[in-house]
Amino acid sequence: MACFISLMFANQHYLYGMIRTAAMKKTRLQLEIIGSGEIFLQELAELGYFVLVEGERWYRRQNRGQENSMQRMQRYREILFSTPWNRLRFRCMPMTQMMLCYLSLPFLLKELSIFQRIAFMSAYPIILGRFAKPLVLDILWLFRR
Repeated sequence: MACFISLMFANQHYLYGMIRTAAMKKTRLQLEIIGSGEIFLQELAELGYFVLVEGERWYRRQNRGQENSMQRMQRYREILFSTPWNRLRFRCMPMTQMMLCYLSLPFLLKELSIFQRIAFMSAYPIILGRFAKPLVLDILWLFRR
């Protein structure tokens, strides 16, 4: 459970590492929603542990300037709604879709025991708190159009 909560608020650097194929096949892989990498990492975390290799070297290229959350959401929406099909498919508030994926994890992960599922559901208030501001932004954006 601690790993679940810490991943929810962490960056997604683990995606740039090596992942066992057998573990990847037990996940839903890349979902077509905002934050799919975060959901993918949550599913992987329930299958095992992440190992940090000491002395690794990597460089994260910055391809855009600093953004606040409103600017980032606007950039995501411009990408998501760039074609008529995407406009139709993603019209249902993108951050709401991500929150619903989080809420569905206890029911979708086959590896969990009943006690782990209950522990997951006990984190629902944390999940709702994490998505409170993005949900408000989603709703405001819907009414702006």
